[in-house]
Amino acid sequence: MMRARVLWVVSWVAVAVAGVVGEARADDATAAPVSRFDDTGRLYFWFESGLNFTLDRDFAADARVVPNSDVELGLGGGAGYNIDPHWGVEFQINGTDPWVRSESRGAINRISVITFVPAVRYRWSLEDGRLMPYLTGGVGFSSNDVHGFFDRFADSGTSSTTVVGSLSAGLDYFLSENVAAGVEFRSLLHPDQEAEVTFQNPHTGHVTRFTDSLNLTSLSLLAHIRVFPGQQASPDGDERTFFLADHGPFDTDELRGYVAGLFGYDFIWDKNVGAGVHVRDRGGDANLTKGGAIGLNVDGHWGAEVQLLYTMLNIRMTTGERFAKLNVFEVLPALRYRYPLLGGRLVPFLMGGVGVSLLDTNEQRPQSEFEGGRQVTVFPHFEPGSPAIVGMIGAGIEYFLNHHLSVGLTVPLHLYSTVDTELRRAGHMTRTGTADLTGLDAFLQLKAYLP
Repeated sequence: MMRARVLWVVSWVAVAVAGVVGEARADDATAAPVSRFDDTGRLYFWFESGLNFTLDRDFAADARVVPNSDVELGLGGGAGYNIDPHWGVEFQINGTDPWVRSESRGAINRISVITFVPAVRYRWSLEDGRLMPYLTGGVGFSSNDVHGFFDRFADSGTSSTTVVGSLSAGLDYFLSENVAAGVEFRSLLHPDQEAEVTFQNPHTGHVTRFTDSLNLTSLSLLAHIRVFPGQQASPDGDERTFFLADHGPFDTDELRGYVAGLFGYDFIWDKNVGAGVHVRDRGGDANLTKGGAIGLNVDGHWGAEVQLLYTMLNIRMTTGERFAKLNVFEVLPALRYRYPLLGGRLVPFLMGGVGVSLLDTNEQRPQSEFEGGRQVTVFPHFEPGSPAIVGMIGAGIEYFLNHHLSVGLTVPLHLYSTVDTELRRAGHMTRTGTADLTGLDAFLQLKAYLP
């Protein structure tokens, strides 16, 4: 733990020195920032992802907080407002979902750590105003949800909410007056909190309880896209607007690239995937489809994009609770035809393409069964064939907030090829079947265009 704290102190001393040097250089500059990149008085949103490093991974007993894959990923975003050329306020949201894993028992739980932090931001412009270093700091709270029980004879728990502090240093580069890309180094400072692990002897039922002090302080290296709705004030007499630009250009016939975020739900037509197994809980489940797209508008009507979509589906027996999750990762190249209306502000479109879907399972949970008059624990293992071929046809509409930013709705139909499936359980015959994940999707879309 001492080594982790030394690393934290050294990192932030380096950030502070870099910030002082950068601000001194900015103050020495005689030229004012170019007005095209002046973000004073503007609302913004951002979306971020990157690497997270929990500094002290000890939980309790021999349990540790470990990444759910080779690396621990963080996701987040937020909203903010720039008050003047230097100062602003923002609301930061950041989330990770590592495992609590025992060295002797294996996976016990997962712990979802989601932080909500109101913060102040100080920034200064360099060069022509396109480059924007900044520092942020704030205090908020952390929601720590222990979930996903993977061992019937082990459990863990900790405080559900704690205070959290946030310090960060970052750099924005404006791709246009309404879109910036950047990187950020962030530290989330958690207090010590009580952690508990319980182990039950499966033969005698005796429970052993261990308690210890847990600290979830972490360092993150994040990449982000920051988008600004509305419009800036300009020397030509344009007034600054908060959310909607009051004039074009909006969509045009220029050659323009874009990135898009997609968030929605897939309505699978046949939830029976064979071998006595169903996906999604009755009435649906909370596992939404998330992803994005990279695309290019070639002219006033035609374009192309590649969508990357991810859905995690609950897997359950026909008459039982969830015992695992099915990861569905789709790669969909597509053509897009659009027809701009209202001077390019409202743009309906059609799209279609063919891609692949990669399927696998994780988060297997134990289930109890009675065998020979006694209760036993089994781990069902569901194996889907992969990859599946996916055809996509759909329609959508987008509304431009300004020349570089639009919001919209997309409704695609995903047509799947069938894949073989297999269910294996100790003490049971292997069952086989087929799955067809064809379904109708509905996505909200946020799109940022490059100049």
